[in-house]
This record gives sequence, C-alpha cells and structure tokens, in this order.
Amino acid sequence: MKNLIFVCICALSILSVQAGDGSWELQGGYGVFRADGKDVGQPYQLHGWDTGATYFFNPTVGFTTRVSSGYGEVRYRDEIIDTSAYAFLVGPTFKLRREKLEPFAHALFATYLVRADRGSYTATGLEFGTALGAGLDYKAWGRFSLRAVQFDYLLVRAEGVTAHNFKIGAGIVVAF
Repeated sequence: MKNLIFVCICALSILSVQAGDGSWELQGGYGVFRADGKDVGQPYQLHGWDTGATYFFNPTVGFTTRVSSGYGEVRYRDEIIDTSAYAFLVGPTFKLRREKLEPFAHALFATYLVRADRGSYTATGLEFGTALGAGLDYKAWGRFSLRAVQFDYLLVRAEGVTAHNFKIGAGIVVAF
C-alpha cells in the first residue's frame, strides 16, 4: 500500500508540473458514517472529521486525496466497543463550474484503518474499498465555498465480507 501511495503522489506531482495552470481546493468538515453492521450484527454510526485536497488539471477534472475519520461506541452482544476508523482515499474528481452552485462527483480508492477497543482486548484491522460520491458546493465569498452536502457510498471488503456503508457530511472549501 505504501508503494501505491508513493506512486500516486509522484504521478500527481509530475502532472501538476506539466499542467502548470491548475488550481487547488482544500476541504474540511464534519461527517456521519453509517455502517451496515455486518461485522457486529446490527447497523451503527460513527461521527468524525473529513479533510482533503484536490488538484484540478483543468476546470472540470481533478485528483483528490482525502483523510476521513469516525468515532463512536458500537454495541456487540452485551458489550460496548469503543471504535475509531480512519479512511485514506485517492482518486479522480469531476466538478461542474457554475456561478454559485458547483456539483461534483468522485470515485476514490480507499484504505480503512479500524480500531476496536473492548477494555481488555484491542483489535486493529486494515481494510480496502472504494468511495463513490457526489455533493454540492455553494460559492459563498471569493475563494470560500460551503460544502452544502457530500454523500458517499462506501464499499468495504474485509475477511470475505462485503459491507455497504454510507457517509454524509458538510464543510468548508477554500480554492487557490
């Protein structure tokens, strides 16, 4: 996985030098992650932050790197499990530029790091998946936009089980 991240960073650096006239967007916000709960037998929610950067090669096509988190308590049988999850995502983003409203869509490849703590026992897992999503930015003032909504469908495959999860969020976007 480290090699894949290194290759993606190198490719982005090379493409950004060749493009020359591209632009950047930095994004940060809050999100709610809804898991289907196949791993614990019932659905659950995690709340957390989301941050990322997108380099646009032209006004429409960009490459996104994003880090996302989720924290919460998950009930498993008669126990409460403190859970934290982190997603490291990369992939293409497409944005339709308009005067005030800018819809976007992305297809990101992800590595998920999940930590579950049951008091005397702590487990950590590394999972792989994708995030297919879309959203709407509202250009508020100059370089600043409000990410009115971002919705992601997260497909995660771990230990032979496929999970169909969702995340919804909102935040702030700054363009450079």
